[in-house]
Amino acid sequence: MYSLVGTPFKSQGRYPAEGFDCWGLVMWYYRQELGIDLPDYRIDAYNSAAISCKIGHALESGWTQLTSRNAIEKNDLITFKLDCCNAPDLTTHVGMYAGDGKFIHCMNKTGVVISRMDDAFWRTRTSGYLRWKTLHK
Repeated sequence: MYSLVGTPFKSQGRYPAEGFDCWGLVMWYYRQELGIDLPDYRIDAYNSAAISCKIGHALESGWTQLTSRNAIEKNDLITFKLDCCNAPDLTTHVGMYAGDGKFIHCMNKTGVVISRMDDAFWRTRTSGYLRWKTLHK
């Protein structure tokens, strides 16, 4: 997971060599490290409405919504409402819990980075927690 830090951002990017968007990072990691092929939502990283719609329908495609931050385990997803593209109420970003209060994610200005969940910026924008149906059984 940490070896991906520094990989550049690319809208619809799905591989380290080309760069990732936030969903591409999740897909690649789940496939390579966990052996799980996730659905590919090929959406332009700047299309907030489409991203929010897909995240909103995640429960229909194998994800379970967790009730609180205390329930998350390594590799669970954390979703965020970022005030981007004039859509402050839409969930438009996702990262993976890395343990120890940290998560890994990819953004257009930073590429792949590790951030702290208790950072004021992220804490106030967290919108939910998701677990893939076959994880942590």
